[in-house]
Amino acid sequence: MKRKGLSAVDSDLLVRIKEEDDTEAKEHFFARYEDLLHRFAHKYNSERLPYEDAYQLAALGLMKAMHRFDPERGISFITFAYPTVEGELKNHYRDHVDIVRLPRPLRNLRQRVASENKRMREE
Repeated sequence: MKRKGLSAVDSDLLVRIKEEDDTEAKEHFFARYEDLLHRFAHKYNSERLPYEDAYQLAALGLMKAMHRFDPERGISFITFAYPTVEGELKNHYRDHVDIVRLPRPLRNLRQRVASENKRMREE
């Protein structure tokens, strides 16, 4: 059964996960979104947050999104999951990684400067 905002496969997996707590369905669901997890892990990987830790935090965000997603709202899962996963990583940085707590605009600026610096080094 296909629901709004979900592929038929994702819909079936989420039903099995929510109704039966099916471990195999969870593993398959995570495998379908593994590229997203890797992208976030690369984006947030730093000296203060190793890649493996960033990947685990992204996976935690995906799990939270998976459990909170309501297909009846009519949006795609990836649209719902993206800010949830990113929020998990940003919250971790805010709560555990930063030594000095900067205001959010400065943290965002620091992240953009670091991204641009990395991009310039790669050229």
